[in-house]
Amino acid sequence: MYKFHALLYHLKKWSLLLLVFSFGRVYSQNHRDSLDQEPLIKNLTVEEFNKRIHSGLVLVYLKADWCAICKKQTPIINELVAEQNNKLKLLIIDTEANPLINDYFEVPGLPLMYIYKDGKHVWDRIGLTEKKLILDQLNYFTK
Repeated sequence: MYKFHALLYHLKKWSLLLLVFSFGRVYSQNHRDSLDQEPLIKNLTVEEFNKRIHSGLVLVYLKADWCAICKKQTPIINELVAEQNNKLKLLIIDTEANPLINDYFEVPGLPLMYIYKDGKHVWDRIGLTEKKLILDQLNYFTK
């Protein structure tokens, strides 16, 4: 009788893990499909990066697929860029796929955002950031 209860206990435990794993895969795949629509940059060199930030107002957003806070920040960034029309360039950089850029920024944490104006670093922020704060900074530097 004891072996039967032990077996039943382990079956419940494994079925719960299987359910959680399956849900996680579905969520992760759906999330990854939505990320494919973003201008995610892979294999970016430091020289290419410097060319992209050389002129105008550029928001650089560093993130990773495994970062839970990045998953919350990404829709905020997308909404902000959509509202800005052509006033703002966006670079979304995958830190896992860009080790050179990762070393260049000496990334202390994710998500990490930088604002560059005509190639000069003018603002940065680590962690989940409200849309209003980013928008205030962008408006300040567009004057």
